[in-house]
Parts: sequence; C-alpha cells; structure tokens
Amino acid sequence: MEPVNRLRRPVPELGNSSVVDVLFPNSNIFSLITVNSRVLHLISENNVGMEEKNDFCNSSMQNFAQQAAAFTKCLLSYARPFRLCEKCVTDYTLTRHQYQIIQLYLEESGSLPRNTTVCNDCRSLYKRLNSHFETMWSDSDGHVCMDLIDMMNYTRLMWSAKFNCRRPGADATVLIIITVLMAFLTMLLYLVCRFSAEIRKIQIAKTKRMPNKPNYGAIKHGDMENSLSSVPGSLSSHRVRT
Repeated sequence: MEPVNRLRRPVPELGNSSVVDVLFPNSNIFSLITVNSRVLHLISENNVGMEEKNDFCNSSMQNFAQQAAAFTKCLLSYARPFRLCEKCVTDYTLTRHQYQIIQLYLEESGSLPRNTTVCNDCRSLYKRLNSHFETMWSDSDGHVCMDLIDMMNYTRLMWSAKFNCRRPGADATVLIIITVLMAFLTMLLYLVCRFSAEIRKIQIAKTKRMPNKPNYGAIKHGDMENSLSSVPGSLSSHRVRT
C-alpha cells in the first residue's frame, strides 16, 4: 500500500495536488487497479475479467503517451533559451509518475503468467494468417499497405522470438541433419587421405653446371714472401747471402 499512498500525496510541483487527482480527475480506472492491494491481488490471480485489464492497459498507455508528448513539446519549446528546469517541471513530474503507475501495476499485481500452450493453440490461426498474407502479397505484386506489412512483421517476430514457436516451413531437423552429415564427410575425407595417401620424400636436385667460384681474397705464402722481398728496406732484402 505504500507505493499507492505515495501517488496520492500532494506534490508541490503540481500545486499540492496528488498525481492521482491530476492524471485521473474523472476516472475510476486507477482506483480499480491501485486503491487497495486486494484488487491488485485479484488481478494477479486472474480473477478480474480481461475487459477490466484491457481498460487499465489502454488508459495507462493513453495517459503516458499524452504526458510524454506534452513533456517533449515543453522540451522543444524551451530548449533555446534554456528554460527547461523552470517551465517543464510539471510535465516532467506527471510523465515520471505516470511511468511509476505502470511499474506499480507490474510490481504489485505481477505480470500476466506466460501461456505455455500458445504455440499449439494458435498454430492453425497463425498458419492461416500467414497464408492469407502471402496470397495478398503475390496477388498485388508486393503492393500491400505498409500498415499490414508492419503488423505482419511484428506478428512473425512475436511468434518466433517472443513465444519461441517454430516458423511455418522452417524445419530445423533437416538443417541439423545436413550440418552433421557435412561435418562427418569432411572428417572422413581427411582420415582417408591421411592413411591411404603415399608420403613421398622431396629430393632436391643439385645442378652440375654451377662453376667453382675463385677465391680472390686469398694470398699464397710464396707470393707473399716474394712481394716482401721486392720491397726496399724489408728484412728479406737484407739477408746475408752465403
């Protein structure tokens, strides 16, 4: 009850009016959901009809959209010169509290339980819808209203991603079998090549036309001695002849 009572307290930014009085001046839909925790408990236990739940969801969506639009308009109007903190306090407060109301419903009542049989219960309807859309698409050569395309794309997304239902015509079993078969054949090919192929040693052929390179930097001992003897003043030139 504390979150509910907090939304009923006077807010200075709203002229000491509560969020409930401002957002729901002439509506009882908020009290249907949040006046006491017992009603929330009834909703969480699915003891309240779907019509009441839809009324609350639609009312919350409309109020949040209106407050968000008003806050966005205020932001654009007072962006230059910057007067957001002065002029947009009320719109921001209402938008924030409207979002808190939605979160309050989810926290206190709990989200709706997941329907685990939706794939089986709605499979025939989904197939008929998808077939009808494909027929419309082919008959009109793709000239279908964008509203229908968006709705069908979102329906397919919810069917495959949200509810994890298998798409029509997409058999994962065939894909898995093909993948496993290709992997097995690849491994088999490598094994056959490993044990059946003959391993040959590579021999490098040496050419016979390669000439021996002369060693231009080497000097023989005899040549060096003759060179030294021809130099004046060297020890070899002053040898005593016997």
